[in-house]
Amino acid sequence: MAIRRWLSAEAAARKAQAFEWTEWKQENNQMLLSPGGCPQQVNGDDCGFFMLLFAWHVSIDREFDFTQMQIPQFRSWCLQCMANFARRLLRAMHTTEPMRFGDTVATFGE
Repeated sequence: MAIRRWLSAEAAARKAQAFEWTEWKQENNQMLLSPGGCPQQVNGDDCGFFMLLFAWHVSIDREFDFTQMQIPQFRSWCLQCMANFARRLLRAMHTTEPMRFGDTVATFGE
């Protein structure tokens, strides 16, 4: 495979060492990274929620300790957050009171 040869040559030229292929596997003529301990999506529907969970865990400096089984619970939590935000947004649009997010204040119409 051309990409494998290129990566090996780049590693040898730039790092003076061999490219580490132990975490990679070849499947259907493609090289896939298969990191150990990383949550894996098992369907074609939850990619956005996996992305949100990865981003959230990185932002709070937490290990990736979630699984596919927790996605329905996380989906419900996201919907509750969006509904609460929408209620607060509508309330703030009909009042002169600023909308608060922790230490951040959002005002509308300015």
